Amino acid sequence: GMQTEALASMLAICRQAAKYGFTTEEFNRFKDEYISLLENSLMSAEKRTSKGLARECYCNYLYGTDLSPVEDFVAIMKQIVETVPLDSINFRMSKLLPNNDDNMAIVNWNVDKKRLVYPTKKALRKALRKGRKLPIAPYVDSLHDARLISEEPIGGDIVSQTENDNIGYKRLLLSNGAKVLLRHTDIEKSQVLFKAYGNAGWTMYGCEDDPNRQLFNSVMFGNNGYTASQVNKILSGKQVHLSHSIGQRTFSFTGSFNPKDTETFMQLLYANFTNQTADENEFRNLLEETTILLENSKAVAEEAFSDSVAVISVNHHPRFKLLEVEDLTKVSLDRELEIFKDQTSNPSNYTFIFVGNFSDSIIMPLIEKYIASLPIRKKISNGEYIKTWVQEDLYCHFKREMETAKSMVKMDWFCESFPYTLENKIKVDLATRILNMVYTQIVRE
Repeated sequence: GMQTEALASMLAICRQAAKYGFTTEEFNRFKDEYISLLENSLMSAEKRTSKGLARECYCNYLYGTDLSPVEDFVAIMKQIVETVPLDSINFRMSKLLPNNDDNMAIVNWNVDKKRLVYPTKKALRKALRKGRKLPIAPYVDSLHDARLISEEPIGGDIVSQTENDNIGYKRLLLSNGAKVLLRHTDIEKSQVLFKAYGNAGWTMYGCEDDPNRQLFNSVMFGNNGYTASQVNKILSGKQVHLSHSIGQRTFSFTGSFNPKDTETFMQLLYANFTNQTADENEFRNLLEETTILLENSKAVAEEAFSDSVAVISVNHHPRFKLLEVEDLTKVSLDRELEIFKDQTSNPSNYTFIFVGNFSDSIIMPLIEKYIASLPIRKKISNGEYIKTWVQEDLYCHFKREMETAKSMVKMDWFCESFPYTLENKIKVDLATRILNMVYTQIVRE
């Protein structure tokens, strides 16, 4: 519903870049990011897929694109990126944007729904004229010398270290009670995978917090007073990723990083435990996007089917009620931040797992500095586990009008007496894979 506003804003940003150019800080961030990606591709050269190699061959044949060993390509591109002056890029940008609309096409894709109003040609032309007239000023970079953490933490200690020879991992106990598991592999030379989970969870809170916890995993937080988008800029050139999620009785982080960015990742992890920052703009955008998503989902038959399955699978338990548009008025960013701080207030509840191509001599001191130093602000324990499984056979049948008629079926089996063991879990997984192949062959093929 805001296509014309987006068009005008986009043109204004292009005009700003064309008139005033990019700043040195912006250019340096780009160079760091691009060189990091180049180095990443070099480290992963042995793992390139046949599909990727084939694409290089046919692009060379059809379009005359470069076809060279990855080592040569990376060396050449790094040399180009490091030597091209910013002035020449800004000069080129100033020539790319025409001063009139004689040689311009506007392409606007829209969702096909009867109740939506689409912009007319006249409205798009008007937005273009507005974008030409919007005031612009030189971009000011406010992130010079910005850091994820203001003060270096005073490190803790590794209290004990044991090794599991069967699986090949190390188990560390830290001075603040946190546990760390380390498993070295070089399957992906450019990657270390990370997972951390702690005892807590959303069942610590009452029903009044259900809308907050339902949206919680999608809320983006900043760090150290910076917004989420500013943090992303601070991390430019670093291959680090970290996300959070809350479950019934646990809170977890999932992430990955390039071995050369180990300390940056540790700083980001430390910041997520100690100095989370609310981001008003991101939160507002999330509410708007979720509103549109919920409204649109009602018209999609597959979504209705999925919602019905979700409700029945939890035996219509009130704590698992589906999120509605009206529930969004009960969601508070301040409360979301409180929940985040709650869940990360006791590092002794957490187990931190690192699997990948790391060096012990590098990662161990950083674990002491950034994980063993995490403060215990208060004691928290697991919430209650809500038993939702259905104790009797339930069937749900409904019909919806669809553009392309088709049937959808989902069946869930549950057996409470079946022991939850590693062996049984593997057997169930294998049985599922076999059934999927059988169903595909019989029903579809």
